[in-house]
Amino acid sequence: MKVFRRTIFSMIKGLAVAVFGAAAAAVILYAVTVNAALAGLVGVALLAVLLFIVIFSENIRVEVEDGQLRYFQRGKLKTDLRLAEYAVRYVIRSSQGSTDAMNVYFTPLAGGDEIVIDFDPLGRKQFDALWALLEENCAGQEPTKIETKK
Repeated sequence: MKVFRRTIFSMIKGLAVAVFGAAAAAVILYAVTVNAALAGLVGVALLAVLLFIVIFSENIRVEVEDGQLRYFQRGKLKTDLRLAEYAVRYVIRSSQGSTDAMNVYFTPLAGGDEIVIDFDPLGRKQFDALWALLEENCAGQEPTKIETKK
């Protein structure tokens, strides 16, 4: 069995962005309202929401074993797929050297709704290793890479 988890770098980057984002929002709100209590309250509330997202929502684990993919989010099984029954492709969206999304699309060969999973919290190296396993076990399609420039 091969297991993929969110990298520590991804978590640290998310925590830094959450702290910076909440602080920036509080400073901007204070500049607009000149109300320190309101700015502090909104900053703390935003920090709590962002930390929840970074720590829990992006906490993913992927297991690939014997042609089966299991996707866990927050420790709970969200998706369980027999890979031989799906065509697979991915789309990576990035801007200014930073990856914004690494979505994998699982299309049932028998027809039905496409399943989309964002593997961005895994980081690029783990995603590439996961993709190699998916290519071995699924009917693959050409990946779509989208790069935006500002």
